[in-house]
Amino acid sequence: MGALGLGMGLLASQLGNVVQSSVDASGRSEAGGLQFTGQQLGSSLGIALIGAVVLTGLTSVFLSDVESDPAINDKVASLVSVAVGTGIDFVSTDQIEAAARNAGLSDAETTALVGDYEDAQLQSLKLALLLAAFLALGSLVFTRDLPHTVPPNGVEATAAIGAT
Repeated sequence: MGALGLGMGLLASQLGNVVQSSVDASGRSEAGGLQFTGQQLGSSLGIALIGAVVLTGLTSVFLSDVESDPAINDKVASLVSVAVGTGIDFVSTDQIEAAARNAGLSDAETTALVGDYEDAQLQSLKLALLLAAFLALGSLVFTRDLPHTVPPNGVEATAAIGAT
């Protein structure tokens, strides 16, 4: 997550330079506005997509782990399946442990349930980070047509001379 954040921070400053250098002075405000709008829209869609992947992965891996765990009996596994069938929230393991104890599960079943949930959390986060990395690498395809040259300064220089 830190590497992803560092990469986004390093990219954002250079992206502004590329966008601003690709237009003349009269179009810089529009280019800046479009850049900011694009960044915000992309961030919102990215968070929604990665969040959906995390929650879907968490639900499916947790259910699979619970159903295949020999320490959890079939009755408890079916109750967990029904409870989680409509989706699961990203909660702490302490909350899972408290819910299992309140449901009257044995210590062994509670420990197994918490372990399965921790495993599902890690697997879903790894999947989401892998998806983010693939999206980042895939986006490189779309950057090959970025401007390769700086627009001529004659336009800006002429405008500056005419203004004086």
